[in-house]
Amino acid sequence: MLELIEVSKQYSRRNQPVDALRSTSLKVDTGKFIAIVGPSGSGKTTLLSILGGMLAPSSGEVKLLGESLYQLDSSVRAKFRNEKIGFVFQNFNLVPWLTALENVQLPLSIFGSEADVQQSRAMELLERFQLTDRADHKPSELSAGQQQRVALARTLITTPKLILADEPTGNLDPEAKQLVLETLVNCREKSGQTVILVTHDHSIASSADRVMTMKEGILSETSSSILSVVAAG
Repeated sequence: MLELIEVSKQYSRRNQPVDALRSTSLKVDTGKFIAIVGPSGSGKTTLLSILGGMLAPSSGEVKLLGESLYQLDSSVRAKFRNEKIGFVFQNFNLVPWLTALENVQLPLSIFGSEADVQQSRAMELLERFQLTDRADHKPSELSAGQQQRVALARTLITTPKLILADEPTGNLDPEAKQLVLETLVNCREKSGQTVILVTHDHSIASSADRVMTMKEGILSETSSSILSVVAAG
């Protein structure tokens, strides 16, 4: 489904090379839930951006659904990304002047779907996230947990093959955090979608099929016994 082959990313800072990602290889099968943990600045977001087709690596190859992502023309890659990849961010990125319903509909609107199809599908998702009574509310009228649920509904409306989540529970209360986590787990269990989650929260990571640790640009497998001790602590 997804494969990284010797992928590296290097930046220049004050005329000095900085290795954000070092010779990383990773293979992820369809329908798996992968969590990536690690301190700030370790390269997690760089990796997620490369996986999402938004940041070209300095070297190496990224394959998604049989396509070599960065060998595609930029416009073709953008279309491929929009159709196959869904993103969930810590900061929600909702359009402030649109209602919750309109925000959820937005991807289908961009794809040119019929208006009644857009609204029907969006309302189904808002009902799933217990937000039907907030459909006409704008982001400023919603709590952080409600905004994240709207953002997640917007991601799911296109049924992406791959979901990339960057600290999606970071600003949420325990109840909202649990709902977001359960949704991502259900995406894997019921819909067969592949989920890659970046988090600082080891209790969230422990729900994944596989946990990786990123440190100083190096990705490695995390022992389940170590993770259990950290999560319990």
